[in-house]
Amino acid sequence: MKSFISTFILLITTYSCSLEIREIPLSKDSETIYWIGYVNRELKKFDINTIKDNSGYTFRLSSYGSMIEIQKNNQNYSGSLTYFVDEVDDSRDDKRTFKKIYNIKNFEVEKLFYLIDSTQINQIPSDKFIKNWEHGFDGITYFFETKDDAEYSFKNYWT
Repeated sequence: MKSFISTFILLITTYSCSLEIREIPLSKDSETIYWIGYVNRELKKFDINTIKDNSGYTFRLSSYGSMIEIQKNNQNYSGSLTYFVDEVDDSRDDKRTFKKIYNIKNFEVEKLFYLIDSTQINQIPSDKFIKNWEHGFDGITYFFETKDDAEYSFKNYWT
């Protein structure tokens, strides 16, 4: 019985170690130090999925409080506009979060993909790779994420 249990554990361990974990590589012009962690914490707080789990091609543009996400899977288009915010009320001990999602019509998503392709916006590197890009003390930060089966890209631009 001991040898059966030992063999079983050995087989389970060997099988689990042989499972391939496929990580989608991050593009070389992505920002990886601060902002990607910030955005992932915000997504988790507002119960919004990361785009890494999406199939097909996904483009996401976000800034604090809003996010537009469009997807193309084969010839199927879909998209949504999400608004999210924390409640600011000093009289309450429990802080609430609010989120509202609006679907984007498929033909509008197709137009957005055409705009992305025609402007070649995906070719612009993250702001830290742009010569003479200056950061100030105030402003808005925009985040561009793209994902396909071969690569994940995360770029930020601080105005």
